[in-house]
Amino acid sequence: FVYFGADADEQKPFDVIYPHFPAGFIAEGTQAHPDDLEQLRTAAANLSFRSPPVSGRSPLEQRLNHSQLKLKRQVVQNLLGFPLSVLPMTVNQMSLDRAGYINNLQLRFREDALDFSWTEGRDARFSLAVPLGLDGKYATGHVTLSGFDFDTAGYANWESNNVLKIHIRFMQSCASRTFVLRFRGNRVKITPRSTPSFASIAANLNKLSYAYLNNNRLMCKVSDICFGLAPGFMEAPLRGHLKRRK
Repeated sequence: FVYFGADADEQKPFDVIYPHFPAGFIAEGTQAHPDDLEQLRTAAANLSFRSPPVSGRSPLEQRLNHSQLKLKRQVVQNLLGFPLSVLPMTVNQMSLDRAGYINNLQLRFREDALDFSWTEGRDARFSLAVPLGLDGKYATGHVTLSGFDFDTAGYANWESNNVLKIHIRFMQSCASRTFVLRFRGNRVKITPRSTPSFASIAANLNKLSYAYLNNNRLMCKVSDICFGLAPGFMEAPLRGHLKRRK
């Protein structure tokens, strides 16, 4: 039995899988049948991601090739210790050496790929880059963040002449990061999202909080409101402007 995915409530997928697929599991210490193992290895070797879309091209590319995106700091999030990273929210928040404070984004468009680079760190000391496929294929790269080495597979896609979607999978985790960049003149709005979503994480944390609150109706209502607002706060849109590179 092969399961790949992500859920903040680890027990939930097990509760779904075990009752319905009992034949997919063997007791600990039991030797699996050689034919079953061979079939599993063959199936795993043939696994692949669904192909990303082939991107159209935008007249903005020429301008972006010679520009840098300077972002406004998220003051409140940074003060509370939740600076936004290119790493997915779950991966970054579970690490001791948290990344964050992304800035200085550069987009260099080639014939079949986009080179996406940025800085992270309070003093922008880490300069990072990954390739993104534009031709209906994932481009692979490597990046070191939060003290971990990650292989990446990513793509970019123009959803319109002014809207660019960037998607990066971090292969040593079950998580991915998406940015949607909306350009308007010199201004840019970047909407970040993670998989698993922070909304699902907040919902599970809220459910767990009920036990600590002794199911007090008033306190649980306050918890509902706080955790309901958390996703929009934790992954609030970034805003910035284009600055021509020297």
